[in-house]
Amino acid sequence: SLKGKELTIAGIVTGVKIGTTKTGRPYGFLTLQDYSDSYRFALFNTDYVEFSKFFTEGYHLLFKGKIQPKPFNNNELEFKVKSINLLSDVKDEMIHTVSLKFPVNTITSEFIKDFEEASGAGNGKVKLKLRVYDPDEKLSINFFSRSRKINLTGKFIRFLKDYPVIELTIN
Repeated sequence: SLKGKELTIAGIVTGVKIGTTKTGRPYGFLTLQDYSDSYRFALFNTDYVEFSKFFTEGYHLLFKGKIQPKPFNNNELEFKVKSINLLSDVKDEMIHTVSLKFPVNTITSEFIKDFEEASGAGNGKVKLKLRVYDPDEKLSINFFSRSRKINLTGKFIRFLKDYPVIELTIN
């Protein structure tokens, strides 16, 4: 069961709806999308007032919260938002290592050039691990760069989107 678990969710805001209840209390719905799914968060009263500054489409956000029973129905669970931050403000302190896994046939001169351009020429802050595998031979090899660190920029994210065979793991 997820009950009591602390979760961290990151993504881009793709939808916002705000309003006021019949009793005059503020609320908002925020849709957050990541690479695999989208999540709709409902915030009411003081939670909405505290976090409403993040209700802007296009913002890249990091949500931290806890799975707990709903206040008026102990049989249902909800994600209770504890904090919201701009992803750009927290990524450097939270992301220490990026691991990329991809098939060996992905490696071409174009791939290498694109990777070098996207990763910031090796002068970033995030450690890099690579796992290259051969699906036919069922072999893989791990690489770890002691000297090259990368920057997690929009350019790097676009690189990952351009090469969907790359599997990304953080930390």
